[in-house]
Amino acid sequence: MKALFTSLLVVFIPVLVWCQSFDIVAKLPGVCAESSGLEVINENLFITHNDGGDDAKLYFIDSSGVVQREIIVGQQQNTDWEDITLANDGRVYVGDFGNNGHNRKDLEIIVLPDFNSWKTDTVNAEKITFRYADQSAFPPEASNRVFDCEAMAFYNDSLYLFSKNWSNPFTGMVKMYVVPATPGDYVLSPQDSINLGVVKEIGWVTGADINDSTLYLVGSALVWKFQFQGRPSLQSMEQISLNHFSQKEAISYYKNDLYITDESTGGYGNMYRYTKTKTNSATSLIKDNSCRIVQTQTDCHVLNPNGNSLKLSLYDLTGKMVSSSGSIKTEQIFLHKYFPNSIISPGIYWLHVDQVSEKSFWGKIYISK
Repeated sequence: MKALFTSLLVVFIPVLVWCQSFDIVAKLPGVCAESSGLEVINENLFITHNDGGDDAKLYFIDSSGVVQREIIVGQQQNTDWEDITLANDGRVYVGDFGNNGHNRKDLEIIVLPDFNSWKTDTVNAEKITFRYADQSAFPPEASNRVFDCEAMAFYNDSLYLFSKNWSNPFTGMVKMYVVPATPGDYVLSPQDSINLGVVKEIGWVTGADINDSTLYLVGSALVWKFQFQGRPSLQSMEQISLNHFSQKEAISYYKNDLYITDESTGGYGNMYRYTKTKTNSATSLIKDNSCRIVQTQTDCHVLNPNGNSLKLSLYDLTGKMVSSSGSIKTEQIFLHKYFPNSIISPGIYWLHVDQVSEKSFWGKIYISK
C-alpha cells in the first residue's frame, strides 16, 4: 500500500475525483445541546429543537451557534420531539413521536404556519395525530419493538416517517410510514422497509430529509441515500460513511451539503457540514493523508497513511480504560487484532489515538462480534 501511495505522489496525473469533508460548523448553544431536529434556512440561519424534557420551543441559531430567536409553540408540550421538517411553502412540522418505551398512545405531529409569517415569539399550532396499524401491544414484546420514530421529512404534500428499531434480538429493519401533511387523525401502515444492518447503534435511523427526489437518513456514523423517483421506496440505496461516530440526531440538505447535529453526550453537541466536492487527485491525496478512525457497520479500523507511531487506548463509557496497545506503525490498523473479543466485549467505546509526534484525538466507536 505504501509503495502505491508513493508512486501516485511522484507520478502525478491530474484526474477528477470525488473527495469529502465532515467539519464542525459550530458548537451548539447550551439551551439546545440536545438537538434532535434541524432545518437549514440559509448558510447563516438554522432551526433546531431539543428532544423530550425541554419546553415546547424552537430555536433559530446562526452559523456561529448563537441563538437569534426563541419561539414558543403555544399550548403544546415537548413530550419527545424528535424531528422537524419544512413544506415548500414554509409550513413547519415537528414530530412529537419519540417512543423509546413503545407504550405511547398520543403520537402527534405539530403543524405550524409558514415561519416567515411569525410576527411574535409565540406561535399557535394545529395537530396531526396518528397510530401504527401494525402495533397492537403497548409495549410489544422485545422482539417486536419497532415503533419508535425519530426521523421525518416532507415530500409531495405528505410526511414520511422512518422507524428506529429497538428489537431484541436486533433485526436491523427500518419501516417507512406516510401520513398526509394536513391536520387530522390517521392510522398508518408501513409503505416500505429496508434492513440497514445487524449492529443496533450503527443501524439506528435518527433523522431524515428529502431534497427534490433524494431521501437522506442519518445514523451515528452513516448516511443512507435513496432516490425517490416514481413511487417513493427504500430502494437504490447509497451508503455514505462519515468517518465519525457520535449520537447524531438530525440532518438537513442545503445547496449540495448535508448539515448534521449530534447531542452533547460524550462531549459532542455540534453542528457539522458534510461536503462532497470534485477536485484533482493531488488535492485528494493531501486531504486523505491524515490519521483517522473509520467506522463501518461490521468493523472499525484506524487509517494511518504516513505510518506514524501510534498508541491506541480503549475506554468504556464510564471513562475507565479497558485495554491499550503498544506502538503501532502499520498504515491500516484493524482494532480486532489488538482488542479481540476474547478480551473486549462487543459494545460502544471511546478510542484514544495517541500520534506521539502529532496531536492526539478521540473517537466514539462500536466494536462488533
